[in-house]
Amino acid sequence: MTNSSYIFTGNGIHLFTFTDLNGNTGSVLATVNRINKSPVTGTVSYLPASLTNQNVVATISFNKTGVTLTNNSGSSSYEFTNNGSFIFRFVDSYGNEGQTEAQVNRIDRTSPYVVDASYASATATNQDVLVTLTMSESVQAIAGWTRGSGGTVFSKSYSHNESESLLFYDIAGNTGTYRVEIDWIDKSPVTAAVLYSSEGPTSGNVIASLSFNKPGVTVTNNEGFSRYTFTADGSFTFNFQDAYGNTGSATATVTGIDKTTPTCQISYTPSSLTNKNVLATLTNCNKEIIVTSSGGMTHLFADNGVFQFTFVDYVGNTGRTNATVTRIDKSSIVANLTYSPVAT
Repeated sequence: MTNSSYIFTGNGIHLFTFTDLNGNTGSVLATVNRINKSPVTGTVSYLPASLTNQNVVATISFNKTGVTLTNNSGSSSYEFTNNGSFIFRFVDSYGNEGQTEAQVNRIDRTSPYVVDASYASATATNQDVLVTLTMSESVQAIAGWTRGSGGTVFSKSYSHNESESLLFYDIAGNTGTYRVEIDWIDKSPVTAAVLYSSEGPTSGNVIASLSFNKPGVTVTNNEGFSRYTFTADGSFTFNFQDAYGNTGSATATVTGIDKTTPTCQISYTPSSLTNKNVLATLTNCNKEIIVTSSGGMTHLFADNGVFQFTFVDYVGNTGRTNATVTRIDKSSIVANLTYSPVAT
Protein backbone atom coordinates (compact mmCIF):
# COMPACT_ATOMS: atom_id res chain seq x y z
CA MET A 1 0.00 0.00 0.00
CA THR A 2 1.53 3.19 -1.09
CA ASN A 3 -0.85 5.54 0.77
CA SER A 4 -2.33 4.58 4.06
CA SER A 5 -4.86 7.46 4.27
CA TYR A 6 -7.68 8.79 2.19
CA ILE A 7 -9.59 12.05 2.60
CA PHE A 8 -13.33 11.79 2.10
CA THR A 9 -14.85 15.12 0.93
CA GLY A 10 -18.26 13.56 0.97
CA ASN A 11 -19.94 10.36 1.96
CA GLY A 12 -18.71 7.38 -0.01
CA ILE A 13 -16.41 4.29 -0.02
CA HIS A 14 -12.68 3.76 -0.69
CA LEU A 15 -10.88 0.45 -1.21
CA PHE A 16 -7.49 0.22 0.35
CA THR A 17 -5.23 -2.49 -1.25
CA PHE A 18 -1.92 -3.60 0.22
CA THR A 19 0.92 -6.20 -0.17
CA ASP A 20 3.23 -7.50 2.55
CA LEU A 21 6.96 -8.19 2.16
CA ASN A 22 6.29 -11.80 1.14
CA GLY A 23 4.09 -10.68 -1.70
CA ASN A 24 0.80 -11.50 -0.06
CA THR A 25 -1.97 -9.03 -1.05
CA GLY A 26 -5.08 -7.80 0.75
CA SER A 27 -7.70 -5.10 0.71
CA VAL A 28 -10.12 -3.28 3.03
CA LEU A 29 -13.16 -1.16 2.18
CA ALA A 30 -13.54 2.16 3.98
CA THR A 31 -17.15 3.52 4.11
CA VAL A 32 -18.09 7.06 5.26
CA ASN A 33 -21.70 8.26 5.64
CA ARG A 34 -21.29 10.85 8.37
CA ILE A 35 -20.44 13.90 6.30
CA ASN A 36 -23.16 16.62 6.08
CA LYS A 37 -22.13 19.89 4.53
CA SER A 38 -25.61 21.13 3.63
CA PRO A 39 -26.27 24.65 4.94
CA VAL A 40 -28.41 25.04 8.02
CA THR A 41 -31.07 27.75 7.51
CA GLY A 42 -33.63 29.26 9.81
CA THR A 43 -37.12 30.65 9.20
CA VAL A 44 -38.52 33.23 11.60
CA SER A 45 -42.23 33.47 12.46
CA TYR A 46 -43.78 36.34 14.42
CA LEU A 47 -46.59 36.51 16.94
CA PRO A 48 -48.69 38.53 16.54
CA ALA A 49 -48.20 38.61 12.80
CA SER A 50 -49.88 42.00 12.17
CA LEU A 51 -49.65 45.52 13.53
CA THR A 52 -49.86 45.53 17.30
CA ASN A 53 -49.30 47.67 20.34
CA GLN A 54 -48.00 44.61 22.24
CA ASN A 55 -44.60 42.95 22.35
CA VAL A 56 -43.77 40.68 19.40
CA VAL A 57 -42.22 37.24 19.86
CA ALA A 58 -39.97 36.03 17.04
CA THR A 59 -39.47 32.25 16.90
CA ILE A 60 -36.94 30.51 14.65
CA SER A 61 -37.35 27.07 13.09
CA PHE A 62 -34.76 25.16 11.03
CA ASN A 63 -34.54 23.14 7.88
CA LYS A 64 -33.01 20.21 9.72
CA THR A 65 -32.94 18.66 13.13
CA GLY A 66 -30.22 18.79 15.70
CA VAL A 67 -29.57 22.52 15.44
CA THR A 68 -28.34 24.38 18.50
CA LEU A 69 -28.70 28.14 19.16
CA THR A 70 -25.29 29.55 20.09
CA ASN A 71 -26.66 32.89 21.40
CA ASN A 72 -29.90 34.12 23.04
CA SER A 73 -29.16 31.67 25.88
CA GLY A 74 -29.96 28.86 23.50
CA SER A 75 -33.62 29.97 23.14
CA SER A 76 -35.33 29.77 19.79
CA SER A 77 -37.60 32.72 20.69
CA TYR A 78 -36.78 36.38 21.11
CA GLU A 79 -39.24 38.96 22.48
CA PHE A 80 -39.22 42.41 20.90
CA THR A 81 -40.43 45.20 23.16
CA ASN A 82 -39.84 47.75 20.42
CA ASN A 83 -39.28 47.65 16.69
CA GLY A 84 -35.80 46.48 15.77
CA SER A 85 -33.76 43.45 14.71
CA PHE A 86 -32.03 40.46 16.31
CA ILE A 87 -29.65 37.89 14.81
CA PHE A 88 -30.12 34.24 15.75
CA ARG A 89 -26.80 32.31 15.53
CA PHE A 90 -26.80 28.50 15.36
CA VAL A 91 -24.85 25.35 14.45
CA ASP A 92 -26.01 21.88 13.49
CA SER A 93 -24.65 18.62 14.84
CA TYR A 94 -22.24 18.41 11.90
CA GLY A 95 -20.71 21.76 12.72
CA ASN A 96 -22.40 23.76 9.97
CA GLU A 97 -22.99 27.27 11.23
CA GLY A 98 -25.59 29.82 10.21
CA GLN A 99 -27.40 32.95 11.24
CA THR A 100 -30.79 34.51 10.52
CA GLU A 101 -31.91 38.04 11.22
CA ALA A 102 -35.34 38.69 12.75
CA GLN A 103 -36.77 42.12 11.97
CA VAL A 104 -39.86 43.71 13.59
CA ASN A 105 -41.47 46.97 12.48
CA ARG A 106 -45.07 46.18 13.42
CA ILE A 107 -45.09 47.53 16.96
CA ASP A 108 -47.14 50.75 17.20
CA ARG A 109 -47.86 52.33 20.55
CA THR A 110 -48.70 55.81 19.26
CA SER A 111 -52.31 56.82 19.94
CA PRO A 112 -54.32 58.06 16.94
CA TYR A 113 -55.79 61.56 17.09
CA VAL A 114 -57.96 63.90 15.09
CA VAL A 115 -55.85 66.10 12.83
CA ASP A 116 -58.76 68.16 11.52
CA ALA A 117 -62.47 68.46 12.27
CA SER A 118 -64.62 70.31 9.73
CA TYR A 119 -68.31 71.21 9.99
CA ALA A 120 -70.44 71.83 6.90
CA SER A 121 -72.07 74.63 8.88
CA ALA A 122 -70.67 76.07 12.09
CA THR A 123 -73.24 78.84 12.56
CA ALA A 124 -76.93 78.92 13.44
CA THR A 125 -78.87 76.70 11.02
CA ASN A 126 -82.07 74.71 10.61
CA GLN A 127 -80.30 72.15 8.40
CA ASP A 128 -78.39 68.95 9.22
CA VAL A 129 -74.70 69.47 10.00
CA LEU A 130 -72.13 67.19 8.33
CA VAL A 131 -69.03 66.61 10.46
CA THR A 132 -65.85 65.31 8.82
CA LEU A 133 -62.90 64.07 10.90
CA THR A 134 -59.41 63.52 9.50
CA MET A 135 -57.29 61.12 11.57
CA SER A 136 -53.55 61.02 12.10
CA GLU A 137 -53.48 57.42 10.82
CA SER A 138 -55.76 54.65 9.63
CA VAL A 139 -58.45 53.95 12.22
CA GLN A 140 -60.87 51.06 12.64
CA ALA A 141 -64.59 51.51 11.99
CA ILE A 142 -66.47 53.88 14.32
CA ALA A 143 -70.12 53.03 15.02
CA GLY A 144 -72.48 55.47 13.32
CA TRP A 145 -69.76 57.05 11.16
CA THR A 146 -68.93 56.53 7.49
CA ARG A 147 -65.34 55.33 7.04
CA GLY A 148 -63.60 56.69 3.98
CA SER A 149 -61.04 54.92 1.83
CA GLY A 150 -57.88 54.27 3.80
CA GLY A 151 -59.60 54.70 7.13
CA THR A 152 -58.27 58.19 7.81
CA VAL A 153 -61.43 60.18 7.01
CA PHE A 154 -64.78 59.71 8.82
CA SER A 155 -68.05 61.58 8.38
CA LYS A 156 -71.42 61.78 10.12
CA SER A 157 -74.51 63.94 9.63
CA TYR A 158 -76.20 65.36 12.73
CA SER A 159 -79.89 66.27 12.48
CA HIS A 160 -80.11 67.86 15.91
CA ASN A 161 -77.94 69.33 18.62
CA GLU A 162 -75.78 66.68 20.25
CA SER A 163 -72.64 66.09 22.30
CA GLU A 164 -70.84 62.86 21.47
CA SER A 165 -67.60 61.49 22.91
CA LEU A 166 -65.83 59.24 20.41
CA LEU A 167 -63.46 56.41 21.33
CA PHE A 168 -61.61 54.98 18.34
CA TYR A 169 -58.83 52.46 17.69
CA ASP A 170 -56.01 52.39 15.19
CA ILE A 171 -55.06 49.16 13.44
CA ALA A 172 -52.62 48.30 16.23
CA GLY A 173 -55.31 48.75 18.89
CA ASN A 174 -54.16 52.08 20.32
CA THR A 175 -57.04 54.29 21.42
CA GLY A 176 -57.87 57.89 20.65
CA THR A 177 -60.70 60.19 21.75
CA TYR A 178 -62.55 63.19 20.35
CA ARG A 179 -65.65 65.08 21.45
CA VAL A 180 -68.17 66.42 18.97
CA GLU A 181 -70.38 69.21 20.29
CA ILE A 182 -73.13 70.76 18.17
CA ASP A 183 -75.48 73.32 19.70
CA TRP A 184 -76.45 75.54 16.78
CA ILE A 185 -79.22 73.49 15.12
CA ASP A 186 -82.83 74.68 15.62
CA LYS A 187 -85.61 73.29 13.45
CA SER A 188 -88.47 74.31 15.75
CA PRO A 189 -91.15 76.51 14.16
CA VAL A 190 -91.08 80.22 14.84
CA THR A 191 -94.51 81.59 15.82
CA ALA A 192 -95.88 84.90 17.01
CA ALA A 193 -98.88 86.09 19.01
CA VAL A 194 -100.48 89.34 17.85
CA LEU A 195 -101.15 91.90 20.57
CA TYR A 196 -103.44 94.90 20.03
CA SER A 197 -103.28 98.33 21.70
CA SER A 198 -107.07 98.30 21.81
CA GLU A 199 -109.25 95.21 21.88
CA GLY A 200 -112.68 96.88 21.61
CA PRO A 201 -114.30 99.48 19.38
CA THR A 202 -112.30 102.70 19.17
CA SER A 203 -112.16 105.95 17.27
CA GLY A 204 -108.37 105.96 17.38
CA ASN A 205 -105.64 104.05 15.62
CA VAL A 206 -104.90 100.48 16.69
CA ILE A 207 -101.30 99.27 16.99
CA ALA A 208 -100.69 95.56 16.39
CA SER A 209 -97.42 94.20 17.78
CA LEU A 210 -95.83 90.74 17.74
CA SER A 211 -94.68 88.56 20.63
CA PHE A 212 -92.45 85.70 19.43
CA ASN A 213 -92.00 82.23 20.92
CA LYS A 214 -88.20 82.55 20.83
CA PRO A 215 -85.55 85.28 20.82
CA GLY A 216 -83.60 86.47 17.81
CA VAL A 217 -86.53 86.74 15.38
CA THR A 218 -86.43 89.33 12.58
CA VAL A 219 -89.41 90.70 10.66
CA THR A 220 -88.65 90.42 6.95
CA ASN A 221 -91.29 92.85 5.71
CA ASN A 222 -92.84 96.02 7.17
CA GLU A 223 -89.35 97.57 7.01
CA GLY A 224 -88.29 95.22 9.76
CA PHE A 225 -90.74 96.58 12.33
CA SER A 226 -92.71 94.22 14.56
CA ARG A 227 -95.50 96.80 15.00
CA TYR A 228 -98.12 97.92 12.52
CA THR A 229 -100.51 100.86 12.95
CA PHE A 230 -104.07 100.46 11.67
CA THR A 231 -105.79 103.75 10.85
CA ALA A 232 -108.85 101.85 9.63
CA ASP A 233 -110.21 98.33 9.81
CA GLY A 234 -108.20 95.81 7.82
CA SER A 235 -105.58 93.06 7.94
CA PHE A 236 -101.80 92.94 7.69
CA THR A 237 -99.54 89.88 7.50
CA PHE A 238 -96.14 89.96 9.18
CA ASN A 239 -93.41 87.71 7.74
CA PHE A 240 -90.48 86.79 9.97
CA GLN A 241 -87.47 84.54 10.34
CA ASP A 242 -85.42 83.38 13.31
CA ALA A 243 -81.63 83.30 13.49
CA TYR A 244 -81.61 79.66 12.32
CA GLY A 245 -83.54 80.30 9.09
CA ASN A 246 -86.95 79.06 10.25
CA THR A 247 -89.70 81.24 8.77
CA GLY A 248 -93.22 82.06 9.84
CA SER A 249 -96.04 84.54 9.43
CA ALA A 250 -98.83 86.02 11.50
CA THR A 251 -101.84 88.05 10.36
CA ALA A 252 -103.19 90.96 12.39
CA THR A 253 -106.86 91.84 11.81
CA VAL A 254 -108.68 94.89 13.15
CA THR A 255 -112.46 95.36 12.87
CA GLY A 256 -113.23 97.86 15.65
CA ILE A 257 -112.08 101.23 14.29
CA ASP A 258 -114.88 103.81 13.75
CA LYS A 259 -113.86 107.37 12.93
CA THR A 260 -117.20 108.40 11.42
CA THR A 261 -118.59 111.66 12.88
CA PRO A 262 -122.06 111.20 14.38
CA THR A 263 -124.77 113.39 12.75
CA CYS A 264 -128.42 114.09 13.55
CA GLN A 265 -131.30 116.03 12.04
CA ILE A 266 -133.60 118.35 14.04
CA SER A 267 -137.40 118.40 14.02
CA TYR A 268 -139.46 121.31 15.40
CA THR A 269 -142.86 121.25 17.07
CA PRO A 270 -144.75 123.21 16.03
CA SER A 271 -143.18 123.56 12.64
CA SER A 272 -144.93 126.80 11.66
CA LEU A 273 -145.27 130.30 13.06
CA THR A 274 -146.55 130.15 16.57
CA ASN A 275 -147.04 132.16 19.70
CA LYS A 276 -146.19 129.06 21.70
CA ASN A 277 -142.93 127.54 22.81
CA VAL A 278 -141.13 125.42 20.18
CA LEU A 279 -139.66 121.99 20.98
CA ALA A 280 -136.52 121.07 19.01
CA THR A 281 -135.80 117.31 18.90
CA LEU A 282 -132.77 115.41 17.60
CA THR A 283 -133.83 112.78 15.07
CA ASN A 284 -132.54 110.50 12.31
CA CYS A 285 -129.08 110.12 13.86
CA ASN A 286 -126.66 108.08 11.77
CA LYS A 287 -125.55 106.02 14.81
CA GLU A 288 -126.28 105.57 18.44
CA ILE A 289 -125.25 108.64 20.41
CA ILE A 290 -124.96 110.05 23.88
CA VAL A 291 -126.08 113.70 24.13
CA THR A 292 -123.64 115.78 26.10
CA SER A 293 -125.50 119.08 25.94
CA SER A 294 -128.21 119.96 28.49
CA GLY A 295 -131.71 118.70 27.91
CA GLY A 296 -130.81 115.45 26.25
CA MET A 297 -132.46 114.79 22.90
CA THR A 298 -134.74 117.88 23.10
CA HIS A 299 -134.57 121.59 23.77
CA LEU A 300 -137.56 123.81 24.45
CA PHE A 301 -137.40 127.29 22.93
CA ALA A 302 -139.47 129.89 24.78
CA ASP A 303 -138.17 132.52 22.44
CA ASN A 304 -136.54 132.63 19.09
CA GLY A 305 -132.88 131.77 19.24
CA VAL A 306 -130.14 129.23 18.61
CA PHE A 307 -129.20 126.17 20.68
CA GLN A 308 -126.31 123.86 19.95
CA PHE A 309 -126.78 120.15 20.55
CA THR A 310 -123.50 118.29 21.28
CA PHE A 311 -123.21 114.53 21.33
CA VAL A 312 -120.72 111.66 21.17
CA ASP A 313 -120.88 108.08 19.88
CA TYR A 314 -119.77 105.06 21.90
CA VAL A 315 -116.20 105.13 20.52
CA GLY A 316 -115.66 108.82 21.29
CA ASN A 317 -116.37 110.53 17.99
CA THR A 318 -118.07 113.90 18.67
CA GLY A 319 -120.75 115.73 16.74
CA ARG A 320 -122.75 118.94 17.02
CA THR A 321 -125.66 120.62 15.30
CA ASN A 322 -127.48 123.92 15.83
CA ALA A 323 -131.21 124.25 16.36
CA THR A 324 -132.47 127.61 15.19
CA VAL A 325 -135.99 128.96 15.89
CA THR A 326 -137.38 132.13 14.33
CA ARG A 327 -141.09 131.25 14.29
CA ILE A 328 -142.15 132.35 17.79
CA ASP A 329 -144.15 135.58 18.04
CA LYS A 330 -145.65 136.27 21.45
CA SER A 331 -146.00 140.05 21.08
CA SER A 332 -149.50 141.56 21.84
CA ILE A 333 -151.64 143.11 19.08
CA VAL A 334 -152.04 146.84 19.55
CA ALA A 335 -154.74 148.80 17.68
CA ASN A 336 -154.75 152.52 17.08
CA LEU A 337 -158.19 154.22 16.72
CA THR A 338 -158.77 157.12 14.38
CA TYR A 339 -161.93 159.33 14.36
CA SER A 340 -163.64 161.19 11.60
CA PRO A 341 -164.59 163.85 11.81
CA VAL A 342 -162.36 164.87 14.49
CA ALA A 343 -164.03 166.91 17.19
CA THR A 344 -162.95 170.46 17.58
